[in-house]
Amino acid sequence: MRIAVGPTRHAECSSGICRQTLGPAGLLPIRGRRSNEEMAMRFAIVGAGGWAGQRHVDAVLALGHQVVALIDPADAVGQRAMDIGAAWFESLDALDLDSVDAVTLALPPEFHPEATKRIATAGRHVLCEKPMAPDLVSARDLAAFARDAGVTIMPGYMLRCHAHLRAFAEALPAIGRLRRLSIATMTLKTEVGGWRTQPGHGGVMLVNGIHQLDIANWLAGSLTVESADFRNVHFDMPTEDYFSALLRGVDGCSVRVESAWSPFPPQYADGMWTTPNGKMRIEAEGDAGAIVLTAGGYRINKEVIDLSAIEVADPFVAEFSHFIDTALGRAAPWMTVYDNLRAQELAAGCRRMYRSDDQ
Repeated sequence: MRIAVGPTRHAECSSGICRQTLGPAGLLPIRGRRSNEEMAMRFAIVGAGGWAGQRHVDAVLALGHQVVALIDPADAVGQRAMDIGAAWFESLDALDLDSVDAVTLALPPEFHPEATKRIATAGRHVLCEKPMAPDLVSARDLAAFARDAGVTIMPGYMLRCHAHLRAFAEALPAIGRLRRLSIATMTLKTEVGGWRTQPGHGGVMLVNGIHQLDIANWLAGSLTVESADFRNVHFDMPTEDYFSALLRGVDGCSVRVESAWSPFPPQYADGMWTTPNGKMRIEAEGDAGAIVLTAGGYRINKEVIDLSAIEVADPFVAEFSHFIDTALGRAAPWMTVYDNLRAQELAAGCRRMYRSDDQ
């Protein structure tokens, strides 16, 4: 799908955008959960027909903000737009960027850089799914662009917004100098199709494992790749369904990352549920002890820290809540375009190392 494709279609709204009563600065009043003084942000969702795009729509609505437009050629998106009172466009070109405050992107990676630059140059905030670019050249160019963009451009590394994982990260210094870090995920997949199976932007490493690479960078600092493995364990397709890598920190910390797609649900008990059908386990050792993430919090040196009283939002809702706070100047970003570059550098390094070892 090209970013600019096909004729414009929209829901039954005059001028292509449903008419609303606008508040100050063109922002729509939030209904219900917030005070009358606070105004809702207006969003357009690009790639609204995909798995992630649908959840972008749900998250914006759950937080009481306004979905002004859905952009996707799928007929089902047109019906969803009509249901929520939004415009429907097949093309980003058809969207009047003056009608929105922020745009979210849930596209195959090759479309992300151009769309991000176009939207940010128009002065609109951008939340872009990961990875933000199809290759390192584009990722570096996008990181350089973002430095002076003057708006919030945030990659979709939503796990950084999980309340339990943030508590785990805050507790990590208590085990002293980090010596070993292990991050493993398993995602239930009964079938895999579409662009996620295609070389260059599909496969478990770029779809799921890049989250673990981002977390490794976040928790352990600058890393280099020592070895990597890509395999097809369950699915016969052009890209891998299993990925693992051994990384090394500048201070000698050993980091192991593993990500897999499986037709079977996860069996291990420890770990954090990231979706109803997937599990992530993180454990670390340092000079002063060990820590492991659990379903209800974490254990540190055998002491159980119960975080079950902390409300854990839907991962997309938590991510969008932080994005909105950042766009409105209420918070510093927890993840940046530079963080995306670091994750993509590790991903590219894993591919290079695997090919080198395979020769």
